[in-house]
Amino acid sequence: MTVTKQAYAKINLYLDVMGKRPDGYHDIKSVMLQVSLHDTVTVTRDGGDGIRLADMGDDLPCGEGNIAYRCADAFLRHYDLREGVYIQIEKHIPIAAGLGGGSADGAAVLTAMAQLFSDTIPADLDTLCEIGSTIGADIPFCVVGGCAKTLGIGDRITPLDYKPSCTILLARDGQGISTPHAYRALDDLYGEKLAEDFGDFEGFLASAAAGDDMD
Repeated sequence: MTVTKQAYAKINLYLDVMGKRPDGYHDIKSVMLQVSLHDTVTVTRDGGDGIRLADMGDDLPCGEGNIAYRCADAFLRHYDLREGVYIQIEKHIPIAAGLGGGSADGAAVLTAMAQLFSDTIPADLDTLCEIGSTIGADIPFCVVGGCAKTLGIGDRITPLDYKPSCTILLARDGQGISTPHAYRALDDLYGEKLAEDFGDFEGFLASAAAGDDMD
């Protein structure tokens, strides 16, 4: 049996990094929005043993270093399942572009596996988010999708009824910056000042609720 999912990229309409936590993550205040740019993720329940991930070239790992692989492994472990899966990913979301491509792929794997194993386990959305949060902070949002206010490390999600009235153009100069590198740079630049509230998060949320255009 095979399930194919579209793994949508996300952008941050608002992002305030609030400082580093003892566990190494950073607390944030954010409004995240899924956009139409997407990878295509296909997961096959092959009855074998273990996880196989199709080779995607030199830029992406095919084993435990890949978020999609780790999400599949976490799902199987959580439900104590002994079957294998085969994962294929058609990449369109740029790597290291802040668009959550890896997290989107991982979330798509989780939702696909929930459908594939629905005859065995009742995997609800909250559980998928819980599993995903052990792999990456953006995965719970990618599971829920749409537009949402996200707090904590990105795992406290409140869906928002907001849809931009404009076309969003994404541009990248070809130079990727990994999320860990970006956060380390913020720590180096601002240190403890990151914990200060520089923005107007509540004002932004009020504008979104009113349906105002984002400038």
